[in-house]
Amino acid sequence: HQDLCFSLSAALLDAAYPPSQRWKSTFTGEEDTDKNPQHCTNNKGKMNTITSIPLDMSVNAVDDMYFGCTEQMRNKLKNTQDQLSISNKSQKDLKNCLEKAKKKTDNAALTPDHVQAICTYTSDGIYKEFNRAVREDKSKYGKSFPYQSLHFWLTDAIQVLNEARRKALKKPESCETTYRRTHDVFTGKVNDRIRLGSFSSTSRRTDLKDFGKETCFVIETCLAAYVAQYSIYDQEEVLIPPYETFKITKKIEDNKDKPAGLTDSGLCRHLSLVQLLCLLAPAALANPTVIL
Repeated sequence: HQDLCFSLSAALLDAAYPPSQRWKSTFTGEEDTDKNPQHCTNNKGKMNTITSIPLDMSVNAVDDMYFGCTEQMRNKLKNTQDQLSISNKSQKDLKNCLEKAKKKTDNAALTPDHVQAICTYTSDGIYKEFNRAVREDKSKYGKSFPYQSLHFWLTDAIQVLNEARRKALKKPESCETTYRRTHDVFTGKVNDRIRLGSFSSTSRRTDLKDFGKETCFVIETCLAAYVAQYSIYDQEEVLIPPYETFKITKKIEDNKDKPAGLTDSGLCRHLSLVQLLCLLAPAALANPTVIL
C-alpha cells in the first residue's frame, strides 16, 4: 500500500491507544475487525495488522460542549470523578502526575478537578476504553454513559486553557499547528469536513517520526489546549476536543517526509447537556462517586 499524508486544518488524531503507545499506534496482537486490513512488517520482523480508518464526521460521538451549563456542572461534579477501574501502575502514574501538577505555578486557571481529569486521561488505565466510548456511545449519553465526570472536566479544562491562551495572545482565536504520525492508515478526500470524534492527542513537535510513517498529519487547531505541563508523558501534547471540525486541505501519497494537513472549520455538536442533564437532572449525576 502507499504511504499517505493528510493536511488537516484543525486537529490531529489519536483515537485508540494508551498514552504510552499513542505516538506509536501499531496494532499488535489485537483482534482486527476491519474487513480489508492492510499489513506491514515492524522493525522486529513481525507482521502487524493495520486497519483502514475513514476520516468522517463521527456522528456517534459524545460531543457536548456544555455551553450554558458549565457552572451548574461544576457545582454538581466538584471534587468527584467517575468510578474507574485502573491498574496499580496507572494509579501510581496518576498519583505522580497529580503531585507534579501541584508544583506548577502556571496552572492557576485550572481547579484540582481539571488537573485530575487531565492526569487520569493521560494515564494508561482508561485511555483506550474512554475514547472508544466517546467516539461511539452518543445513544448512552445522559443515561448509562460511564464517563460523564471525566468527559466534563476534560472538556472544561480544554476550554479554560484555550481561553487563557487567547487572552495571553490578545487574539479572538487560539489557533496553532500541531503534528501527528501514525502506523494506521486513514482514508479521506481533500475538502472533506471531518471530526476526530474523541479527545485526540497531537504534538507541537515535528520530530516524532519513530511513532509511525503510514499516515502523518499537519493540523491547524483552534479549539485545542496545550496540556504538556499537566500530562504524565512529556510529548508537548496538544489535546483536541471531539467537537472540533476540520477540512482536509492536502493529501500526499508516497512521501513519508511531507505531511498533509487539516484546517480548522469550526465546531459541530449533536448533544447538549443543557437539555440532557441541566434540566432533566438524571440519576447519573445524583450520586457521583469520589475516587480520590
